[in-house]
Amino acid sequence: MRHNFGFILADYISQKTSQRFKKINFGEYTHIKEFRKELYVFKGETYMNLSGITAKKFLDYLSLEDYQVGVAYDDMDIPFGKIKISINGGPGGHKGVKSIIENIGKDNIRIRLGIGKGKDAVDYVLSNFSKEEMEKIPQILDMAFEAIKTILNENVEKAMSLFNSKTIS
Repeated sequence: MRHNFGFILADYISQKTSQRFKKINFGEYTHIKEFRKELYVFKGETYMNLSGITAKKFLDYLSLEDYQVGVAYDDMDIPFGKIKISINGGPGGHKGVKSIIENIGKDNIRIRLGIGKGKDAVDYVLSNFSKEEMEKIPQILDMAFEAIKTILNENVEKAMSLFNSKTIS
């Protein structure tokens, strides 16, 4: 489902790093130490519109005080096959990002996974990817993971310059 693109990326990262998710009472996470900076990948168990509440619970659960939050999510304003990395900013109409901002602040990295637009926004976001899109998903996930590795090993500006202009066609 298009709406789960962020979770699909989280599962992809877990698979690529051979790190399994650990279940906690409000979601699941994995901890990856193979990069210059440590990476926690968290999937909260709540409605997307309340994702900031579980993100805050997760940060508190691990007592993460000096952290940089990255949020990966589907974005209808970006064409399918593109990702866009940005820093801070507003929610852009995304209720899950609004919840993140309300609960942990706007100082975070956004990894927006393009899904393109459909006629009816709600039905489109909640529908499955087409067969043609499914064939391109592995390449998009790989590009997003490479961008995340660049953020962790170098910096977000470098990732933005390398990946914001790329398109999987």
